[in-house]
Amino acid sequence: ADWKPFKNRRGGRDVSGVQYLRGCEVLGFLNEDGKVISQSEREMQLRESGQRQRGVQRRIRVMLDPAQFQADQIVKSKTGEWPYDNIQMVVRRRSEENNFKAVLECIRDIANSEISIPVWLRDIILGYGDPRAAHYSRLSDRITSFDFCDTFISDKHLKDSFPNAAVTLNGCSGTRFQVSFGGTHDAVEIQATSNAAPVTSPYPVTERRNTVPFTPVQVEAIHSAMNVGMTLIIGPPGTGKTDVAVQAISNLYHNFPGQRILLITHSNHALNDLFEKIMQLDIDEKHLLRLGRGEEGLKTSKDFSKWGRVQHMLDMRMQLLMKVGKLAMAMGMDPTGPQASCEAAAHFYLIHVLAKWEVYE
Repeated sequence: ADWKPFKNRRGGRDVSGVQYLRGCEVLGFLNEDGKVISQSEREMQLRESGQRQRGVQRRIRVMLDPAQFQADQIVKSKTGEWPYDNIQMVVRRRSEENNFKAVLECIRDIANSEISIPVWLRDIILGYGDPRAAHYSRLSDRITSFDFCDTFISDKHLKDSFPNAAVTLNGCSGTRFQVSFGGTHDAVEIQATSNAAPVTSPYPVTERRNTVPFTPVQVEAIHSAMNVGMTLIIGPPGTGKTDVAVQAISNLYHNFPGQRILLITHSNHALNDLFEKIMQLDIDEKHLLRLGRGEEGLKTSKDFSKWGRVQHMLDMRMQLLMKVGKLAMAMGMDPTGPQASCEAAAHFYLIHVLAKWEVYE
């Protein structure tokens, strides 16, 4: 900052009264005894109820800007002026609104951490380079083959979704396709193979699948979101942005089952809208967790909060143990022991079920 006094002169008269302006970080408040005044929730409640800390003097412990402080020392050595001896007013922002420093610290920690961060993401965060370089089509490590799951309604929908590419369909027609991209930028070649949905249960189940006939632009947005790099989807209300995001999330869930997906929205309503549509697709609810406030706004009787997910796993545990007990009864055994715990069920499987299965084979 410039050392010249900060003045707002109107008609030759200083009306601001501010000569020097410096920034700092408030580390804490000290009372008359030199003890730190806690700002915990209990202390806040005490102050709101009318009870106050002892004494009337307060000392503020702050951290100054090192670069500005060094500049002030240089000026002091030349002119003798030292603004820190005559501080008359301290203005502090509310901690709930002052997140600028936290954002900068997050960027700094990410840049200095040992976590492997893509170069394109680091450049975008720091504001370097061309943002278009983060698109998957410009990255050398882009993925060329995906399982598009239930993105397409039919094989015709698949071909219509890539109007500028030569699409070759291998195998019988269906609604689930493994799509491979090849060729050049000017002549894209697509090989699509029909895949059957994986069988996850020996019993008939109601298949939850997409019913939205995505347009070619939306399909390209889904393809981009599934690939490496950054994808930005914009558009006016009612153009299907949420449906595209939900389908991309579902495809990522099935293509990369060992990875985690984090959803962040600007409001609770937007997150609930995403969550409700995700629940309608083929995603196991045991892998869904909603954090933050607004969970009560979900249009479902299930609890997707942290504790609700724990309770869900405990309920699933009891249901599976009851099935173990039924299996023990079918084998002419007392179900009390095998269904007592997961360890007992594992011993039951090893000693009784696996032994009979080996004899059968």
